[in-house]
Amino acid sequence: MKLSPGDGVVLAVPPKPARFLVPDLAAPDDYRAIITVHFAVDAPIQFLGSQALTCLVNGASNWLFANDGRLSVTISAADRHLATPHEELARTVWQETAKAVQMTQSPLPPWQVVVEPRATFAATPSQEGLRAAAKTRWNNFTLAGDWMATGLPATLEGAIRSGQKAADALMNPSMESR
Repeated sequence: MKLSPGDGVVLAVPPKPARFLVPDLAAPDDYRAIITVHFAVDAPIQFLGSQALTCLVNGASNWLFANDGRLSVTISAADRHLATPHEELARTVWQETAKAVQMTQSPLPPWQVVVEPRATFAATPSQEGLRAAAKTRWNNFTLAGDWMATGLPATLEGAIRSGQKAADALMNPSMESR
């Protein structure tokens, strides 16, 4: 694709390919895993609608998402569980989930474990300092992604904010990046 004068580019890729594509780019290089365990089970009615997202504390699990026919449970910073056999992990997570939604712990419903070993960069001070700004040294080239310096953690909201900052930098080149 050929760029015309006045065209702009937003590069929205994870940090590793961004470092490969952009010379001298500082970007996070230490990652954390996220594991999600899905259970094929109908959630009790009170956990649908306004309680479809629930925070779990004092256990392995962090977030419970209730959908029709499925409960999905997320474990953030899950590196400590990467070597755990999937069936053992599913049983542990189901015990916490069943207790939280007031369902029986036995039998274990059908399940699937999804492991993302490099799901997010490590939220540490050293990695925080590697988060890039949207603006680059090229006026028509900006960066976006959840790993960018947005003031938010590496979340969907952070990715959205970075896209807005990248677009603002292209549309208003005389303005400082907010």
